[in-house]
Amino acid sequence: MSSLEVSTPVKTITKAFFVGPSTKEEKKEQILTDASVQIFSDRIFVIITQHKDGKVGAYLSGSVEENIIDGSTTFHVKSLLGNTAASKKQHIVEVYARQITERIFKVEKARQQQQGTSMMMMCHLPPILLGITLSDDGGNNDFIQIIDQVVDMYIEATSV
Repeated sequence: MSSLEVSTPVKTITKAFFVGPSTKEEKKEQILTDASVQIFSDRIFVIITQHKDGKVGAYLSGSVEENIIDGSTTFHVKSLLGNTAASKKQHIVEVYARQITERIFKVEKARQQQQGTSMMMMCHLPPILLGITLSDDGGNNDFIQIIDQVVDMYIEATSV
């Protein structure tokens, strides 16, 4: 019999925060956002939900491919589960997945450079699995706040 290997998270960071307008009059329009970043040996799992019950509506995968020949970097986003294709939010959740993947990749590239690793060396970033549900009330500032928060959580989870 073969044993089934199960990857357990090395570290998990979970936070709840409000996004939206910051002026006193508009505070009531802020949206509660729950986020979690889990680092596994073979993957990074990120959850972002603005659903009151913490449900996740779509799962996407983000990955990075570096070309040794020309040094270019390509980011791939793929919808795995959920009805994002029929949703008006399809493009928005794909942008979230792309930005999270790109920003985390940049963090790892910067770490590689700080450690004095050769610029020609490829940066290995495990695939990112993103579970996401967004409120219909969000705006562009919410996007920036959420992405920044997730990247900060990733840095916290992976710092030694």
